[in-house]
Amino acid sequence: MNQVLQEFDQGEDSQPQSFSSLRGATRAVTNVQFQPYGNLLQVSGADGITRVYDPRANTVISQIKLNNACKACFDISGQYIAAGDLDGNLIMQDMRTSKALFKLQVDTGINCLSFGNKQNGLLIGTKKGMFCSVDGTLKQILRTESFQCESCDYNTVSGGFAVGTSDGQMVFLI
Repeated sequence: MNQVLQEFDQGEDSQPQSFSSLRGATRAVTNVQFQPYGNLLQVSGADGITRVYDPRANTVISQIKLNNACKACFDISGQYIAAGDLDGNLIMQDMRTSKALFKLQVDTGINCLSFGNKQNGLLIGTKKGMFCSVDGTLKQILRTESFQCESCDYNTVSGGFAVGTSDGQMVFLI
């Protein structure tokens, strides 16, 4: 795996700042997220692989391999990670052991993922609507015909999900 850690200086005209770059994906990066309350970074790519990095050590500590371009997210505790791809494959993995807890198949491609609290489980946005998975069971909670669910996030204060759609809508699920 080709990993490169580089620091860039923004130049003399700006505030002295630097940033790092990790290289490991062989195609476009489709999703990134820091582990809540932690130091790990998940990077998902069009190559079908979600890599979990420790950017401080420039190392990959875990990988989830799927068939197609993928998205991933950490749960609120940072203990679990879920990854899904455009073929509808979904894997939930324990970060401590790097073992799959369960695998699911959704009948359409997965565009976005977001964990809620334990009762809400994992929200899965697809081309045909929203699904929810609690403890490995899958339930469709919103069916769509005219738009795709493109982006989603969980609000820990209100306990609801916000969903961005391909036709410009913002849908709130509480």
